[in-house]
Amino acid sequence: MRGRVLLWVSLGLNIALAVMLVRFSPGVTDRNAVLAVTPPPIDSPRTYKTNVVVRRQNFTWDEIESAAFPTYIANLRAIGCPEATIRDIIVAEVNQLFARRRATEVITAEQKWWRSEPDPEVTQLASEKLQALEAERRTLLGTLLGPDWESSYYPYPAHPESPPLDGPLLGALPPQTKQAVRDIEWDLHALYLG
Repeated sequence: MRGRVLLWVSLGLNIALAVMLVRFSPGVTDRNAVLAVTPPPIDSPRTYKTNVVVRRQNFTWDEIESAAFPTYIANLRAIGCPEATIRDIIVAEVNQLFARRRATEVITAEQKWWRSEPDPEVTQLASEKLQALEAERRTLLGTLLGPDWESSYYPYPAHPESPPLDGPLLGALPPQTKQAVRDIEWDLHALYLG
């Protein structure tokens, strides 16, 4: 019983394969191509006009993305990317670059977890390094995107000269709370000095 089923399945697949070979054989395709290219008779009073549509070839992201930010921006502009989207892409790329640098270059008090109290020198050095990285990031973005690059939803604190809110207690605060503390601090600073 099993042998008959296999025989019928094999026979059906062979017939399907034969039909596919006949249908897509080069001889049939070439014959159809010759028929399609045959010009109309010469004595025909009609004139034929052909429409040629030139379509831009699709691109891949690898063709646009570049390690050099100016080239990357030029490639985005060349494909007609809106300026706001270019700004968002470049800001995200630069933020990602500097997030990696912050993670690898800045030693914070949390990284010295074995100490009972945070080392003030480590905290001060971390603060200085974070401020230097933030200044470098802002300078790079200003150079790449112009002075008006910053948007209203920018996720980093607007007060880079303030000490970081980190450590065992303040490091666990949500970003919105940290931003609210920064705003209060900035308002008090402006009130007393301004």
